[in-house]
Amino acid sequence: MKIRYVQPSNSDILNILSFGYSENPQKTRWGRGSRNVCIVHYVIEGYGYFNGRAVCKDQGFVIGPNQSVEYRGRGDDPWKYFWIIFDGSACDDICKNHIETRDGIFNYSFRSRIIPLRESLFSSAEPLNQSAALSTFFYLLSLHDSQEHTRTNSYVEQAKSYMNLHFHRNVTVFETAASMNISDRYLYNLFVKQEGISPKQYLTSLRLDTAKRLLRETALSVSEIAVSTGFPEVLSFSKFFSKHTSLSPTEYRKREME
Repeated sequence: MKIRYVQPSNSDILNILSFGYSENPQKTRWGRGSRNVCIVHYVIEGYGYFNGRAVCKDQGFVIGPNQSVEYRGRGDDPWKYFWIIFDGSACDDICKNHIETRDGIFNYSFRSRIIPLRESLFSSAEPLNQSAALSTFFYLLSLHDSQEHTRTNSYVEQAKSYMNLHFHRNVTVFETAASMNISDRYLYNLFVKQEGISPKQYLTSLRLDTAKRLLRETALSVSEIAVSTGFPEVLSFSKFFSKHTSLSPTEYRKREME
């Protein structure tokens, strides 16, 4: 196990305490217990468990201050992991705003960046000054932010494609999120952040715009257009259309034909 300590600072907001790396099976375990610091672990190799949940290469886990946890590497394929320990009043906000976790576990895609960073950090045993430590810490956060931006765009674009493909059969936001193995609440947050509207609003606009186009440009009956936009019954389609246009489908078609 290697540890690079950091010179203490007087800051109550954020204080980096140490960086570490372990590939010793006897050291890749803890608890159940708690500590009054925040720790972020990046698994470089191997397999193990954090609070009973599997964590492997290209994943990591976050431990908050005074959080009761236990973790251990698997005996036949133990973890090799890199970690950073820090404290201060900003800890919780930093982790919530920069590291997207589920039950404390996150995925990451920048292992190739961590390996040379680790080698540089442990090239010396002298305590690292706080400025250099903060620079390294914020670099890691920037990697999370870049990854999250890419993932956010990907999830939102996948959701839009899925709804565009399936809106004619009354697809739901819950189903759309499930198709990507994420929660509908998570999809909602991503959608609002990127598009400025909820996925339900996007789906509503998609159905309404399609219905308007079909009423204007085709001779399809109202019942056929209802089915084409995800409404099995004409009545529910007419209520939906009137709610958003203040016109019945027939009235809208007549107005557009004049």
